Amino acid sequence: MVPTEIERKYTINYLPNEIKKIFKITQKHIYRDSVCNIRVRKSEDLYTNEVKYTHTIKAKGKETEIFSITELEKEITEEQFEEVKPFKGSSTIEKYRVIIPLEDGLKAEVDIFEKKLKGLIIAEVEFESIQQAKNFEMPFWFEEEVSHNEFSNRKMSTKTRKEILELIGNKQLEINEKILKE
Repeated sequence: MVPTEIERKYTINYLPNEIKKIFKITQKHIYRDSVCNIRVRKSEDLYTNEVKYTHTIKAKGKETEIFSITELEKEITEEQFEEVKPFKGSSTIEKYRVIIPLEDGLKAEVDIFEKKLKGLIIAEVEFESIQQAKNFEMPFWFEEEVSHNEFSNRKMSTKTRKEILELIGNKQLEINEKILKE
């Protein structure tokens, strides 16, 4: 069976205290077309200092399966990560990923972006099935669901700072700035 990632993305009202892990992530998108995206990622666990490097290929799922994407991932070396450059028109993404447990064994991966994406905070939840994703009820600290397409890291890596701020919107930007101060 082909590995499939099933997820939904949300803005948040605040960051709960139930933090399980924090990662510092650096990722470079090295190829993109209308169906496929290829990236490399460095992920550092800030609790254990363990560093992992991965190469990931993502491809669109079936159009009828709305939260679904095919994902193939393998570990690479630090040297392989360092030698790869982002594709033209793309920039390296730096973010912190905060893991927060949810009900039913789920978890929220809250991405707090840095550099040109600073001010953007997005939570994503991965599911075991399309039905589980459809039935999911947001926890009270989530604000609203956002377009997976518009807020994909692949898309964000190609946007200007101005486009990012417009996409976030003033209301959510104010909420995010408050979260970052806490």
